[in-house]
Amino acid sequence: MSEKSSSEVSRIKEKLISGYISFIQGDITEALKIFSDLHSRFPDNMLITYNYVITLIRAGNIEQASKVLESFIARKKSLGVRLKIPKSIMNLILTVELLKKNIDEVLDILTEYFAEEIYISPPDWEIIPSLTVNILDIFRADDEDLSKLQRWLSQRKNEDIILPLNKSLREMLYRAIKSYTEEIHESFTPLKISQIYSILSITALSLNVISEAKKAIEKAINIDRNPLVLNMYGKVYYVIGDLNTAISAFKEALIIDHENSFRYITLTNIGNVFARIGDYDLAIELITKALKIKADCFVCWYSRAIALLRSEKWKEAENSFKALIQMRRDDPRIWYGLGQVYLARGKILESIECFLKAMKLNPDDEIIQLHIELARYLAGRRGEGK
Repeated sequence: MSEKSSSEVSRIKEKLISGYISFIQGDITEALKIFSDLHSRFPDNMLITYNYVITLIRAGNIEQASKVLESFIARKKSLGVRLKIPKSIMNLILTVELLKKNIDEVLDILTEYFAEEIYISPPDWEIIPSLTVNILDIFRADDEDLSKLQRWLSQRKNEDIILPLNKSLREMLYRAIKSYTEEIHESFTPLKISQIYSILSITALSLNVISEAKKAIEKAINIDRNPLVLNMYGKVYYVIGDLNTAISAFKEALIIDHENSFRYITLTNIGNVFARIGDYDLAIELITKALKIKADCFVCWYSRAIALLRSEKWKEAENSFKALIQMRRDDPRIWYGLGQVYLARGKILESIECFLKAMKLNPDDEIIQLHIELARYLAGRRGEGK
């Protein structure tokens, strides 16, 4: 990089920081001026686009925010390659459509771009893998460290793995879909109505409103018993802990999916149930079948990696998580999973490095923080931390 180019990059960074500071200090007019100028020069830069749209939303200019996002996506699509929209941009698109009250568009976005995350049961819902027994042995001699482990075991699960959106967006989505159910009329098809109640169910579940989640999914399945609704029905009961009901729904979905449109989702869901009850070999076999149907299913690959981790097939698990990093480097779950593998294999320093990367991506996760503490303790005992 030439000195001139380096200087230009530095100036852009300074402007970005200046815009961000103005934004957090409440000077939206100044922030908007800075990000608008940057966006006019670099409209294809994702970070600049993200900050510009966030500022437009804060300023109440929803229509302009929508236009900026539409132009950004259109230019990416014009490149002629398969478009992979980053999660941060998709969250913005959902936010804008919710603010515009375009609920039909919101439903389409969720089922098109978040189908895997919405309909596949979270493989890491049970957060304690089999390797915890070894950690129990390690910490049995020290009361302070045992208390840390007990705190880890009692950690509340993260509901965002049920629906991978930040909490404020999930709350906005919940209110919008709940309100939309009151607008259902006879012109709506059974498929559309079941979709509305399915999304309401999973959104309510992600906010720990369990009774409403169950009521909504019962309505959905009574209206249209299609493969996707059955998968959602199974997911709800998988999360609640009723695995018999869950697997019955998944098996029915497999039987009636004559077009095999969602077979990869169903196979992965069944695999995750078997992984949860400890039949890891069958789980891996089923999820591998799913991947033969849809090789680019990220959640399928992640489910397989989790099953390998819990079956203590450390080398295969390590390779799986490393491959996942190439697919999605900004997902803290992958770094956390790889860190767990390294910790189990005695590669303590490597595990700390992975946990720190996971923490950087998700700084509020106490479970990751606790793993860092535990790994550092182990490094100290070995003398590696000195």
